[in-house]
Amino acid sequence: MHCFGALEHCQATGYTPAPEIHQQAVPRDPLAGYRAVNRPNSTLCLGIAKRMDLFIEFFIEQWVLFLALGASFVMLFLHESRKAGPAATPQQAISLVNSDEGVFLDIRDGSDYKKGHIADSVHIPLAQLPTRRDELTKYKQKPIIVVCKMGQTAGPATRQLREAGFERAQKMTGGMMEWTALKLPIVSK
Repeated sequence: MHCFGALEHCQATGYTPAPEIHQQAVPRDPLAGYRAVNRPNSTLCLGIAKRMDLFIEFFIEQWVLFLALGASFVMLFLHESRKAGPAATPQQAISLVNSDEGVFLDIRDGSDYKKGHIADSVHIPLAQLPTRRDELTKYKQKPIIVVCKMGQTAGPATRQLREAGFERAQKMTGGMMEWTALKLPIVSK
């Protein structure tokens, strides 16, 4: 059964049964015998129409699943956006730090920091951030760009800082991986 009559539509727009379909005992595909008169892409049209009919029929029968899937995506998006807070690209971060006398806060562990970090960045590992937050008080009204390895752990750190009153704290998207991929300067210790 075709819910929206794609087969009937194809027939009404010039599709006619191919004569060879009537000679076969059991056709492999029920739409295989239809072709458009003077239209080379008739098989494509029928294949798309058949798939659309099946998809629409599935959607109608399983609308609750589609609704749940949509709600899941919305909740995931909202959760991730709330968790991370605002984000800046490396170029935007450089501009913020330079124009507003901000600072880069590197929250990676010591070994990663020693391998390479942004010049003049403050290093406070994520595990020590709650106890060493006082080191950042002079930047309370200035931009603090939180940097991690790939941009994943900077979100929770940024949220901690914003909850502590550092209103201009934001994470750098992509972390140091993005920074080095853009071939921006790093300092090794």
